[in-house]
Parts: sequence; C-alpha cells; structure tokens
Amino acid sequence: MDWLTWKSNSTVASAGSGSASSSENESTKKFEGPAIGIDLGTTNSCVGVWSHGRVEIIPNDHGHPITPSCVAFTQQGDVLVGKTAKNQAARNPENTLFHVKRWMGRRYGDVIKTVKKMAKGLWSYAFTRGDGGGGGGGECVIEVESGRRKKKYTAEEISAIILKKLKEIAEAYLDSTVKRAVIGVPANFTQAQKQATKEAARLAGLEVVRLVTEPSAAALAYALRTSGGGGGSDGRGAGGGGGGSGIGNPAAGSSKIMVVDWGGGTLDVSIMKVKKQEYAVIAVAGDTHLGGEDIDDALVTHFADEFQRLHRIPIRDSPRAMHRLRAKCEDLKHDLSFREATTICVDCLAEGFDFEMTMSRAGFEELIGPILQKCMDFVEKAIADAGIKDKSEISKVILAGGSTRIPKLQEMLSDSLGANKLCKSIHPDECVAYGATVQAALLTGELQMNVTDLTVVEAVPVTIGMSIAGGSFLRLIPRNSPYPFRLEERLRAAYDGDTSAGVYLYEGEREKPEANEFLGGVTIDGLKPGPPNSGEECAPFSLVLEIDEDGILTVTLRDTFGRSVSKSLGKNWGKCSPEEARRAAEIASKFAREDEDHVGKARARTRLMECIYRIRWRLSLVSDRKEKKRRTKMLDEIEEEVGDSSSLCDIAVYDAWKRHVEVTCGHI
Repeated sequence: MDWLTWKSNSTVASAGSGSASSSENESTKKFEGPAIGIDLGTTNSCVGVWSHGRVEIIPNDHGHPITPSCVAFTQQGDVLVGKTAKNQAARNPENTLFHVKRWMGRRYGDVIKTVKKMAKGLWSYAFTRGDGGGGGGGECVIEVESGRRKKKYTAEEISAIILKKLKEIAEAYLDSTVKRAVIGVPANFTQAQKQATKEAARLAGLEVVRLVTEPSAAALAYALRTSGGGGGSDGRGAGGGGGGSGIGNPAAGSSKIMVVDWGGGTLDVSIMKVKKQEYAVIAVAGDTHLGGEDIDDALVTHFADEFQRLHRIPIRDSPRAMHRLRAKCEDLKHDLSFREATTICVDCLAEGFDFEMTMSRAGFEELIGPILQKCMDFVEKAIADAGIKDKSEISKVILAGGSTRIPKLQEMLSDSLGANKLCKSIHPDECVAYGATVQAALLTGELQMNVTDLTVVEAVPVTIGMSIAGGSFLRLIPRNSPYPFRLEERLRAAYDGDTSAGVYLYEGEREKPEANEFLGGVTIDGLKPGPPNSGEECAPFSLVLEIDEDGILTVTLRDTFGRSVSKSLGKNWGKCSPEEARRAAEIASKFAREDEDHVGKARARTRLMECIYRIRWRLSLVSDRKEKKRRTKMLDEIEEEVGDSSSLCDIAVYDAWKRHVEVTCGHI
C-alpha cells in the first residue's frame, strides 16, 4: 500500500531544541544508589564507577581492570566467565563462547551468511535456528553442552552473563547493590542491536539509564580530562593535564574533533563539532564487523597455512589446535606494537609437532595492510560526510580501543591528519568505560562541578524514511541528524474513501523503498474520509517519529479524533547485514538512474490507481445499477491488466489507461 504525504504542517524537534523535553525531564530524575559505566566489548569488557570525585575503573577478581568477554560451560555444569573461561578454551573449544557481541540483534540467516564468508576453523561453537521464524531465517541461538546436557542460548543471554559478572565486580568493590548502568554501544549499531543490549542488561538485573555510543563515551572521557575534573593519578583517571589547548576548553571556541574507536570487533569513526562543552556528532562511519579479532583471524589463518606447509598437517579441523594458536597470535600481535620482531612458539600444536616461527613488524604490517586500509577508508568517509574540505579543521584525533595501539595505524592517521593531533592520554582499553561512567555520574547528579553542562549530541547513522505514493522513498530523518529527535508529519490516506492507512518505514539511501532495509510498519483503522468533492475524500492522519536518548525509534499514528497507535521498531530493525547498510550511500549513487526510472513508472501507475479509486468511490453513490455494473467491470479489467507493482509497465501505458478512464468516466 502507498501513502500520500501532506507536508504543510510538519514539525521537527531535535537535540538541543526546546521541544525535546525528554532530555530535560531525564536530567531531573532521582536515582537510588550508584550507577556504573560499562564497556561491553567484543573481546574485552570493563566497568567503572564515580567514587570520591573521580572515575574508578574497577579491577576484577584477578586484579585486572579488563575482563575477557568470554563465557564457558563445563561438563560439571559450571558457567565460567572472563579469564577463567578463556584459559580453558583450548580444552573445551566447542563450549567456550567468545565474540558474541557480533551476533547480538541479528537473525539466523544473517549470522550464517557472515560465518560462511570467514576462513574455515575460526569459529568453534555451533549456531542453530531458534524459535520465531520470520525474516532473516528466525532467531539465531548458540548450542552448547553443559552438565552433559544440550542447551541453547541467544547472544543476548550470553551477554547478560558477562554483564552480570561486571555487576558483581562492581558490587564487591562498592559493597552495595548496583541496579543501574550506562552502557557503551558502537555508533553503527542497528536498532535491533541496541534493543538486544538493553535486553541483555535486563536479564542481568540492570536498568539501562542510557545507551551511549562508544565514540561519544571516549569524547566524554577526554572532555572531562581537559576540563580538569574527575582526576586520577594512576594514568587511568583524568588527573592533571591538558586543559590549555584541550578539546573541552570553553576558551578554545568552536572546533572539530575525530574519535577513532577500534576495538576487538567493531570500528567507529565519529566527527564531532565542539562548542564550549557541547559535543555534537556531525558524521559517523564504521563497521560493526571489523576489529582486532579480524587481525587475529588473519594471523591464525597465516600460521595455520604455514604449519600445514611445513608438516603437511591441516589443523583447521582441530578446534583445540586453533584455540592454542589463536592465543599465541594474540600475544604476537601485542608484542609487535612494541618490538620490531617476535617469535610465536606453540608446543605440540598437532600430532606431536611443535611450531615456531618469527615475524617482523614489517611482515605483520604487510599481512594486515588491507585491514588497516579499510580503517582509513572509513576515516576518509567520515571526513567527507562531515563536509570537511580541509583536514586542518580537525584539531584532535582521540584514539580509543585496543586496536588503535598498532603503530602502523597511528602512522597512517598522523600522515593523513597531522602528527601532533593524536590523543592517547587515557588507556584505550578503558576509555569507553571511563566515558560511560562520566555519563552515569552526570545523569545521576553524582558529578557536581563546572562540567555538568557537558553534553554529547548523538547522530543517526543511516537515513530513515517511508514509502509514499509513486513508489518513492520519502526521507524523514536524514543520515547524521542529531538525536533525541521528534518529527510530526500530516499525512492522508492513499485513496478516496480509505478508512485505514499505514506507514512502512525503511533505512537506507536508495530512491526505491524496497531497495532499502525494511524497519517495520504501523496501521491505523477507523479513519473518517469525507464525502465526494469535499476535499476530504482522503482521510487525514498524523505520523510522529521519535528517537530517544538511547537512539531507539518509536512511530505513532494519530487520527483527527485523537485516537493513536504506537510501536517501537527496534526489534524489527537490522534484518539485513550491517555490511549492506554500511554500503547504502555507495549503492544509492551507483543505481541512481535505475531508481529514477523505477520511480517514474511507479508514480505513473499510482496516478492511474488514484484515478480508478476516485471513480470507484463516486460509483458507490450512483443509483443506476446498469451504469455502475458496466463501469465497474471496465475498471476491474484495467486493474487486472495493470497488475501489481512488482512488474511495472512503461509510463506511456499507464498514462493512456488513465486518459481512457477519465474520458469514459469523468462525468460521474
């Protein structure tokens, strides 16, 4: 079904506007107990709390600030989390789960498509289709054996186990119950992935005070440092330094900064406009499936091939051997950030053979060169999307995430943006948790100092729009629009006499709605169209789109009598792969001419169908039964010839039919 848009009375309220009252209301909420800041990472996770006027990154029960995002199930029925789980992975590979963040909010078909593209042997656990069916092949679940029984878990449930562990770490440190958290998510997370994160938190017994994008959390961490607050003396806090030319210095005026957040599983590049202490995201680029784990995969694949070349023994079918090799590859990757060469040694890797091989930093950089170039491509894309013509406009480049330690990446960023612009003063593994903790302290009122005016305005990563009459895509919320966001549009039903109407929403950059990613639809019934020739034959109604502080989209349809229907589309988003969404702008440009031709034909068909529906509406009031029957038969025959919109005729054909209908039935 198509819908006609009546735009004359549309209203928009976005971040920073007076209409966005939800932000004002939230700042006045009262919270009980401490709220923690969490970085739920693909590879590692971290938790912090605001305590004694500063951010404290809380060590786990091993004494480390970083907890591996790893969960294992044992034959005894135990559930292991963190380093304990990771340490036994080689002995129990099929039941040790890692990188589950990559599968959150994604459908079974999408996950399997992604896994099939990866090299053999890189995943040791099994995926299966869960309940629910639907688009994308239904829910994706992970199958494990625990206590000698088969069990199935969603990615959200595994993430909940990790979040519960972080909650317990914080509670042990604070000696009090923790119920609330601010959680960092990748900037390019879909609505489904954001909803999945909130569901995981709920299962872990946590109320999400706010979802903050990871680049914005990193910016908050650096902003607090340059504002001189939240100090620490151990290198993890914001103590001391940096205010003079800092990115958060009110005296510095308006400037632009870039945040490159490259962790274990995702890459986010955000460009922010900084004015005083407001950080407004103006461009977002990145990949939810590009991180340090891809570098590990490249190393594992390389050395597995080398072992097979030396000993003629394939090890990709041995999860135990691959896990042992992966652990050593991680160590090698870390070593090569500080050394010019290092040696990988694995005793008795397979069939009694040891494996030992030296790799230089130059060889490492050559191996991962394509991955690093992908990162730089996203950096350039963010710059272009922000409309920056001269890179000197970017005053600082904030590095977050462990993968930004790679010297070659830092060299490439310096060559592109300037050698003196890289900010590395906060531990990259803790940067997101630090910023999330700052956000939690600001929202709960625990942070009482001159930085309480510090705000970060997030941005929508992909255009959101709807299908309208004529088969085209009406852009309602453009890509990189700030949120919180509220838009109200006055619409009309597609055809005369319709008593129901609906809105189908999509995200993407193509002119054809069906070429973009379908988000969901909402229908409202009981509309009251006016009589013929009243000007109200197409019943009016209102569409309201709202994106809250967490980036969650809600759609509401409201008729002229005040009746409404609302729906959150979060769980319907993200059915297509993130790779397809990421390439939306490029595809839109490539198929622009094809889309234009399609839209022209679709609009011609819609003009004909509008004419037919208008005549049918008038025929319903005709008393001459023979006349009504004869005209109705003619309209039925034309509609049958027209067919559905999946196969379009030339524009001239539709125009000819429309003229015929108007000539033969125009007098009615």
